[in-house]
Amino acid sequence: MKSINKAQLIGHLGDDIKLTFFDSGGVQGRVSIATSSSWTNKDTGEIHEQTQWHTVIFHKGIAELVAKHMKKGSQMYVEGPIKYRKYTDSNGVERKITEIHCDVFQFLTESKSTVGQEKLGKASDVAQQEIDEETDKAVKEMQARLDELSPEDREKLLEEIRNPGGILNPKKE
Repeated sequence: MKSINKAQLIGHLGDDIKLTFFDSGGVQGRVSIATSSSWTNKDTGEIHEQTQWHTVIFHKGIAELVAKHMKKGSQMYVEGPIKYRKYTDSNGVERKITEIHCDVFQFLTESKSTVGQEKLGKASDVAQQEIDEETDKAVKEMQARLDELSPEDREKLLEEIRNPGGILNPKKE
């Protein structure tokens, strides 16, 4: 049986996302997301609340998209694997970090606005529009590449795509 490593959170950003740009052209975003739970003491009737903070990592275009549309206090849904790592701080002390590497997300708060402009509306709609535009662009690029192939090479490629175990239908282990 396969195992599962997935965290799902709905919470509020504790700060604006911090972006790190790499020489290779990559980008990574990091933010803390707060989740809260509450319960009532059966004996006293007193309501208690506990907040947990989670470090969430966003990669590539997702990082820039979240930074563009979300701000401190915004609510969002994130999902992804939990990863652990160690590092040695400036005092020589080994530290352990737990992170959630987001691969699925949903904005639950309206997009942050810029000064003098109206809000962009639901950020998820804006994000979906950007994703749709990128998908359309990629499809057009792939079509142009396919058009450059000879009929024989094109048919071989299409057969590989359709074939069970091919690039679109990998064999399940």
